Amino acid sequence: MLPKYTQDSSQPLTIGSKTYLIPPRTYVLLNIAALHTNPKYWGSDSLDFRPERFITSSTTGEEEPIQVVPGTFIPWAAKSRVCPGMKFAQVEFVAVIAKLFLKHRVSAKLEAGDTRTEAAERIHRCIQDSGLSVTLSMRHPEKVKLVWEEKA
Repeated sequence: MLPKYTQDSSQPLTIGSKTYLIPPRTYVLLNIAALHTNPKYWGSDSLDFRPERFITSSTTGEEEPIQVVPGTFIPWAAKSRVCPGMKFAQVEFVAVIAKLFLKHRVSAKLEAGDTRTEAAERIHRCIQDSGLSVTLSMRHPEKVKLVWEEKA
């Protein structure tokens, strides 16, 4: 959820062709999880983990990030209320991931008798059993063990 507050003045909210007036000193909670999985914007498979939905190929064949419909993907909030740590976190994330994958790869640890397909299905079930707190988090991450192996 992303909490907002109208402070001392009413705020108009337009949805489609209808405008609503939100009274002063009203808390409004934006449901970010619902927004980020809305099939209207993300397709019928919006609940599936598919990072490639954010990438497109340019006319030169280069991969580029897609330009999402404004207001449909706001993991850091937006505009004047954007998280002040956003840029730092993004740079730090890229640095850590680059360092980790420089010499390693990650895969799911297979359980006794597991095939890769069965492991993928187990992981998918675990991801679907996620819940919302301050951020989206898996309820049972212990069900997916990862193996970090140095690349050959």
